[in-house]
Amino acid sequence: MTLWRAARAWLSTPGPTAAVEIAPDGVTAVALGRERPVRTVLGHARAALPPGAVTPGVASANLPGRDAVAEAVRNVVARLPRRPSRVGLVIPDAAAKVSLVGFETTPRRTADLVRLIRWQLRGSVPFKPDDAQVAYAAGAPLADGGREYVVVAARRDIVREYERPCSAAGVRPGLVGLAAFGLVNVLLAGQSPPPAGDWLLVHAAAGYNSVAVLRGGHLVCFRNRPGDGAGDLLDLVHQTVMYYEDRLAGAGLEVAWVADRGGSGAQGGDDALTQRLARRIGVPVASLATDAIVPPRDTDRGVLETLAAPVGMLVREWRAA
Repeated sequence: MTLWRAARAWLSTPGPTAAVEIAPDGVTAVALGRERPVRTVLGHARAALPPGAVTPGVASANLPGRDAVAEAVRNVVARLPRRPSRVGLVIPDAAAKVSLVGFETTPRRTADLVRLIRWQLRGSVPFKPDDAQVAYAAGAPLADGGREYVVVAARRDIVREYERPCSAAGVRPGLVGLAAFGLVNVLLAGQSPPPAGDWLLVHAAAGYNSVAVLRGGHLVCFRNRPGDGAGDLLDLVHQTVMYYEDRLAGAGLEVAWVADRGGSGAQGGDDALTQRLARRIGVPVASLATDAIVPPRDTDRGVLETLAAPVGMLVREWRAA
């Protein structure tokens, strides 16, 4: 089942209340209450992974330590207050290829749109599009009346690598998403309506960094690179901002949100990282917070930051087109 078909199947049923994130440095599970707009953390758990157990990439096996990952997933799921039957599954940004494709005219039939998207992916992904699971979402409108689409493509065998530990733990991963997109969901869910200007999301993870530019709530640029430490992150942010100004007619970023989840903040702490970013790009920089949708209450703020991506998976609203 392709990712977009899985997403459509979920439109007719309530979304999950629990999510599992498999990251290079550990596995995290979180369960939320169904109340809205503010949610309650019913339970959460985390299990560390040995170095090298998860090595995300788009063209090769991602879970060389699959036994350790499977044990970690069983561990965290068992520690939730109630075992879920299905979960949202969050995987590393580096496990998939994110593309932005634009069409002057969008086919009316979904099947025709999917075929067109897959055709556009030829040559832009290091694997055959026919071997990929593909998810897409409508993006920003284009000046010529067309529309851009945000497309996520991952090799089917790689997605199954991440799904198997969940299945072995007795939970069904019905919806799969990237960590950075969970973080975007957190920001958008906490701001209604979405901000009209341009803003930046910086995701520093263990072993890789991602940077996203959003305009009026629409993704207009996404970049992911391997790297550890503040230097790699600052270089990627600088390159992305230059592209934004030169190729995307950037009128100026309003703010940069930083989610340091096992990445560059280890060298000097979050405050040092945000200050260095602010000096490099010349805009206000703030640390990502989940307060607008999951207040700290009895859960430590630092813990909520580690839960941001799976929380973002759970608060996303799916609507039928």
